[in-house]
Amino acid sequence: DDLASGQSTFMVEMNEMANILRHATADSLLILDEIGRGTSTYDGMAIARAVLEFCADKRRLGAKTMFATHYHELSALEGEIGGVRNYNITAKKQGGTLVFLRKIVRGAADDSYGIEVAKLAGLPDPVIQKAKGYLKELEAEGIAPPVVGSAAADDQLSFADVAAVQLSNLIIYYFEAFAEESEGLMEANRRERPPFSSSQNAVERILALLWLPIHLFLMPRVVSHLFPGVDGSWLNLAVYAAGAGYMLVTQFRFLRQDFDPLCDRPGYMLLEILISYGAMLLFNMAVSGILMLLSNDLENPNNAAVVDMAMSSSGPIAAVAVFLAPLTEELIFRAGIFGGLRKKSRLAAYLVSIALFALYHVWSYALSSRDWMVLLYALQYVPVSYLLCRIYERTNSIWGSILLHMFSNFVALHALTALERLL
Repeated sequence: DDLASGQSTFMVEMNEMANILRHATADSLLILDEIGRGTSTYDGMAIARAVLEFCADKRRLGAKTMFATHYHELSALEGEIGGVRNYNITAKKQGGTLVFLRKIVRGAADDSYGIEVAKLAGLPDPVIQKAKGYLKELEAEGIAPPVVGSAAADDQLSFADVAAVQLSNLIIYYFEAFAEESEGLMEANRRERPPFSSSQNAVERILALLWLPIHLFLMPRVVSHLFPGVDGSWLNLAVYAAGAGYMLVTQFRFLRQDFDPLCDRPGYMLLEILISYGAMLLFNMAVSGILMLLSNDLENPNNAAVVDMAMSSSGPIAAVAVFLAPLTEELIFRAGIFGGLRKKSRLAAYLVSIALFALYHVWSYALSSRDWMVLLYALQYVPVSYLLCRIYERTNSIWGSILLHMFSNFVALHALTALERLL
């Protein structure tokens, strides 16, 4: 337990269980012992069964799990839930003495041997005999659910009283949670390497990376062939809509898994987004100043193309820039490239992800114009890519980088179009 901070043994157990279920993957090995034993029989059994089903369900987790329990009723799940198998450690009674044979065999245990273990531990014989007597009575009568008595009318709370208490508790809870998240952010900024467990599985990573060449070389031709003569902004929308749909289908488990940190720490996520965006503005101003010193004639071709499409048809380009592109690109460059390389080298993960993301935005313009000076504008995407990698790492959720990408694109699109109208 952790009574100093107000957490009971059961609360500590549930916190640990929540952490395991939120961060485990299909490649994890879970070893769980006596889940749900710190509360009432029915609450505990319900929690234990729900956890077991969650671990066994391949659509949710599907991790290899050793699940030790004294809830004999759960042994009936073998045959009901795919992948569940019962095993027990054999024991034998000899003349009233229990002997453990130290052998694991298939099947459920025929008894819990709790009283025999208590006897081996040295409980006084009168206590052991009483326990055996009570056990026989309980087995003969069955265990009825506990009956909760009704409070006297004068002692009961009205629904309005209950609602007022709940509302005040909710306000206090979120105020304290936001304060804790603020402190957590400061502490996280002082840590050299924050914990990072967000990860696609092998199939998800391959499917995400596979979309990059399809998006660059195949989809534009396919869409142009299917919709000849259609405006470029609508073709762009079709390409990115296909990419976003592909990602939602192939990356659904990963996106769902990484949504939990966003729900658990919304204050932390919001502060990280605001701080990262502020840093992004400063970095972009510095890089733009450097590029202006190099040449006054250079113009970011990607920004120019976006503004042209926005001025002619604002709806499609807004949908692409603010929603579809961030979802597709973050699952490729952050989850696929950065997340995959980070397991081997954190430095390589940053360098490769930053370089590819920066070149991704300008390489086609340089190739079509044969003006290789255009590649200098890849420098504008270096700080953006770095901060997107950083927020993904620090929030431990791909949604951190997706939301920062959406927010920065939203502001940039409105700023560029407003500036174009003024000029």
